[in-house]
Formats: sequence, structure tokens, C-alpha cells
Amino acid sequence: MENTIYKKNLEAFKDKYSSIYEYLTDEVNSDNADDVMWDVSLSEEDIMAINRNGRLYYLNSRYSDEEFTKNWVNQFEKDNYKTVYIIFGLSNFKCVKELIKNVGKENVILLYEPDKNIFIKSIEKTDIIDVINCDNAVLCINGINDELFGSFVAMVLADYGLMRLTKYCCMPNYDELYPEIWRDVIRNIKEKYESVILSRNTEILMATEFVKNKVNNCKDIVRQYTILELKSKFELIENIKDIPAILVAAGPSLDKNINEIKKAKGKAFIVAVDTALKSLLNNDIIPDVLITVDPHKPPILFMHTKFKDIPMVVCDCSNYELNLLHNEKRFYFADVNSYMSYIYREGTGNKLHSTESGGSVANNAFSLINILGFKKIILVGQDLAYTDKKMHTTDAYGDSDSNLLKDNKKYFEVEDINGDMVYTEYNMNLYRKWFESQIVRYTDLLVIDATEGGAKIEGSEIMTLKDAIKRECKTDIDFKKIINEISRPITDEKADEILQEIHNMPDDLLVEKDKLKKYKRKYEKLEELSRKGKVASKEFNKLVEEINEITEYIDNKELLKLANVYEKNTEFEVLGNVYHTKDSVKDEIRDISNNGIKLMDSYIEGIDCLVKDLKEWKSNLGVETEKSLIESLSTIENINNAAKDDDIKIVNDNMKIFYKEIVHCINYMKESNIDEWKNIKDILDEIVEKDSQAKIYEMNDILQNRLCGLIKSMLDRKVYLTEE
Repeated sequence: MENTIYKKNLEAFKDKYSSIYEYLTDEVNSDNADDVMWDVSLSEEDIMAINRNGRLYYLNSRYSDEEFTKNWVNQFEKDNYKTVYIIFGLSNFKCVKELIKNVGKENVILLYEPDKNIFIKSIEKTDIIDVINCDNAVLCINGINDELFGSFVAMVLADYGLMRLTKYCCMPNYDELYPEIWRDVIRNIKEKYESVILSRNTEILMATEFVKNKVNNCKDIVRQYTILELKSKFELIENIKDIPAILVAAGPSLDKNINEIKKAKGKAFIVAVDTALKSLLNNDIIPDVLITVDPHKPPILFMHTKFKDIPMVVCDCSNYELNLLHNEKRFYFADVNSYMSYIYREGTGNKLHSTESGGSVANNAFSLINILGFKKIILVGQDLAYTDKKMHTTDAYGDSDSNLLKDNKKYFEVEDINGDMVYTEYNMNLYRKWFESQIVRYTDLLVIDATEGGAKIEGSEIMTLKDAIKRECKTDIDFKKIINEISRPITDEKADEILQEIHNMPDDLLVEKDKLKKYKRKYEKLEELSRKGKVASKEFNKLVEEINEITEYIDNKELLKLANVYEKNTEFEVLGNVYHTKDSVKDEIRDISNNGIKLMDSYIEGIDCLVKDLKEWKSNLGVETEKSLIESLSTIENINNAAKDDDIKIVNDNMKIFYKEIVHCINYMKESNIDEWKNIKDILDEIVEKDSQAKIYEMNDILQNRLCGLIKSMLDRKVYLTEE
């Protein structure tokens, strides 16, 4: 007799869970394991059991499954409307079906079944169409659609406010039957939240630097490009899935196999992270694109004559000062709700695209490669550990004591690619685990770890770079030509309009500030009406509707998000509390009011900080230029003394400071419309050329006899002091 329930379930999978449908309709997967069986409870209900080593493990109540289901669901009765449920083990689906009936649309549920044979057996007798069609439930079956778990973790759990609202529930006997899978589920979720906390702390610590970069990069993007244009162009490449991409990071093992990368040029898409750039260029290897994300990445990493001609992928908070040294195309990415995304939408009508990240620029690079359509990714220099107790490839910051691992309790050992142990640290380990989660999530990716050192990345294929290139690099392709053909998305006319809008930002912010003050008064009024017991009045109901509109307005106002970078700590604090259910309506309204007032104050304070900074950045240009000129002179003197003593280490240490200060100076002068910036820039280009060739004494000669005199002359004439 035909199984009607199974057939209906199968049809329902076709639209929403195609991978499950394909698995179930594949004849190869038609046989179930013998250890999964149906039994009957004392209340004559169908229940499930596993026969493991001669012992029966029941997945439901042997007495009354209906009574157990009611009690199980009751434990969530007082949960918040924003609670995220992680349910491990589905057995006969009775419990999860009841949970779905009892939670609201704002709740999110991950349903994870670690044993596909239990799942297949269950849908023979249980109608789960309501589970399949539930919009706020995600059904993940281990071994069938594992990638969905990774997507859930990456997208749903990225909200800091939900961190304390996540509940884990392991169904009966599943923790004993599948302990390792259960631990992996918890570990992946924990690691995601650790990444969220890391990002939060970074935003709080670097607020001013973030905002300065974001504003200046928004001025730049109007005449540049985004990864959307890059993606559209690469989608036209025939058989892109068969062409490998090589991701070059700056781990210490890069020194071992860097010359092999030359053999892949023109046969693979070479993406270099910023710290690996000089190592590649010093070995005459030109990457197809460079990617940089860090807001304060030091200019010394980019001081090479060939840097300016390499296409660069950047985010909205990348160090904007590098743009002055760069002549090629810059491809931006940013969060879809960012101010830069708003700017791009103003110019093109489209939303900007972001990349995923686990906290490292190499994570962003990996995500970029995947977005562009490549399905073969070769990792190089991705040690994620201190191979040979070194921190970076030698050419990144120079072969000095600062590149050596110091004894410190923060380091711990993990397995390396050879099965031995290697030192790593907390952040690096998070980056490694992020790679592992991506490999599980994107099952169509082939990830080859050709690092030849460092921590083992589970799920990757380990081989030498030489063998990886020999096996995978088969097709000749000119990526430079393809990138050169990409057209600018924003017209000059539209760019001028947007630049004027950015110029008017202080005035627009003050308009928003006045609105926020009015919004704050509405929250105060809400609390007052509640205190007076007027929660059923028309005035109260109208106020609630207005506050809902306020929330929607703020959520969609990108300019406020830019201002609130200064007050991220308050925003995170509010998000951490706003979803918690209170014991009474009065307490709930009081908390809504207090959190609303606190949030409005944080936006108002953020606006004040941003307006103040926008004005001070402009008015302080002369002062900052003078500081950088004086500091540059000081480092030039130190370099000269060290060169006389043949102390190359001191020369290199001071060059780091010199490059940082002189780049500051050039940017300040350019923003002040002081023409001398061009002269300094020309001299800097010559210094970089000599430095790239390791001609220290010729470089020092230019510093002493040309740049030093020019700087002293500028200081004497005070050309940088301009009138407003």
C-alpha cells in the first residue's frame, strides 16, 4: 500500500528544501539503517527507538508521548518573543510541531536532526508539512543539508541582542547517542557569538577612526567601483567553477613556497591580503587583486612601486589614506544597512554587497572569492598559527625580533597539518574555525590547504602548492583585461550630487537631532501615561503606533547608524536588554520607555560627536600637518644616524613611523588644497622605489638632501596654515 503521509511530506520538500527532496528521491539513499525502529508507548502512541549495541534507546516517552510533549512545550511558556531555539534531535517530530504552534512569528527555531535515518523513518508516519512550511523554522538534517546550519549560524546569530535569548534543547537520549555532533553544534554557535563580541569590541574601541574612514571612503566610492560590478563581470567568465582562486595570506610558511605562485599567474585568480603584498611584490608576483579591511593598517605594508597599479578590494572602514597612493580601481563592499550602501543606492539604485568575515581579512578574501563564483580555493600562507614561532612572512614587517613569538600564557597548541602541535592564539583559532564552518556550509567548494605549515583546517584537502597548481591550474585567463573592462557604476553628474550631500552632512545631522529630541519626548510621554494607568486610552494607543513608526524610521536611517558608531556601547547595552520579557505590563512599558530614551540620547550624543569631529577634522588640518611634518623630520634624522652606523633594524623601525607620518601629511595637505603635497608625493615615490630595491643609502640621500629641506622650508613658511 502506498504511504500517503510520506508522499505528502516528500512533495512539500520539493519547493522549500530541494536538497532534502533530491536526497529522498535518489534510489541510492532509499535504504534505512536497521537500528532505527518504531515502537508503541503504554498509551498506544507511535514512538521511536534506536538499537545500539543490543540496547534500546528511546527517543520519546515510553509511557505517554502526548503528556511528555505538553510538559516539554510548557517549559518555554514564559520565553521572550525574540527567543532563538536550537532543538537538537527531532525523533517523531511531535514536540517540535507543538513548539511551532505555540511560539510567535518573531521567534526563530533551528531544528537539527543528527541522524538522517531517524528523519527518514519519522516522515513515514508523521505529517510534518506544517514544520516544512513554517517561515521561522529551519530544518537541518545532518548528512543531507548540512550547509543550512552554517547559513543559520552566519545570518541569524549575527545579532548581538539575541545572544542572551538563545535556548538550547537536546531531546531525550540524543546527547548520549550523538555526543560529538551535539558538542559541535554548541561549539559552532558559541564561536559565532564570540565573533560577534569581537566585532562589537572593535567597533567600540575604534569608533573615531571607523567614522573618519567611512566618511572619506564614501567620498571615494562615488568615482570608484564595488564588488557588485566585479561579480557581474566574473559571472560572464566561462567555466569559472573550474578555475581556481589562490588566497595568499601572510603566515610565516609563505616564505617556503612563495615562488611556486609564479607558476599560477594567468591560470588562477590570485587574491592577496594586505600583509602578504610586499612578500609577493618582492618576488615579482603581481596579485590580480589586493584586499585590505583594517581601519589603521600601517602604510609600510603598501610601500612598493607596484602597489599603485594593483586593483584593490576595500570596505567602508578601510584606511582611506592609502587611496592617495593608489592609481588602480578600488572595489568597495559594506554592510547592506551602512551609510556607504545608502550612498551607492543613491548613485545606482542598488544596495551594496558585503562579505562575510570571521574577524580576519583572509576570511573576507575567502568570502569574496566565493561571491565571485569560484568553487576551487587554494589557501597559501594561511598558517593561523605561529609556524617556527614566527608571526608573519619575513617581508611583511621585516625579519626582526618583533616577528618572533614571545613566551606568553595566551598561546596554546593545536594540531598542525602534519599531525604535530603548533602554537596559536584565541583570535587565530576563531579564524580557523570560521574557515571550517564555511567548508561545511558550502558543500560545492573544494578548499585546498597548500600552506605547508600551520594549524590544520578540518575539511580542507592538504597538499603542496606545487601539486595543487599542477593539478588545478589548467586554463589560461587574463584577469587584468577582464577587470580593466569594468565600467564605473555612478556617473560624474550623480557623483557631484552625492558629494554635495556628504558635504551637507553636518546640517542634515542637526535636522535629525531635532527629530530625535521629539522622539525622546514621546517615550517620556509613554512612561507617564503608563504611570497614570492610562494604558487603555486612545492617546496611549496612538503613541504606541507612533513609537513603532519611530523604530522603523531609525532602522532605515543610515546616517544615524553612522553617527551612532560613537555610542555603540549604549546601543549594544540596549540591544542586550530590550527583548527580555518582564513580569508585568507596567514593567514592560517602563523598560520600553527607558530603553527608548536611552537609545535616543545615544543617537543625539553620537550626532554631537560626529558634527564636532567633522568640523574639527577640517579646522585642525593645519595643526595636524605641522605635527606630521615635525615627526617626519625627527624620523629622518633617526634614519640618517642609523644608516651611518649600518644599523638596518633601526632604519626599518623608523621607516615604519616615517611612512605613517608622511602619508598623514600628504592627505592633510591635499584636503587643505596646499599644492606642496604633490612635491612631497613625488619625492615619496622615489623613496619607495629605492626602499623596494633595498638601496638604503640612496634612499637616505633623498631623505636628507631633498625631502628634509622641503619640510624645513614648509615649516618656516607655515604654508599649511590656511584661513577658513
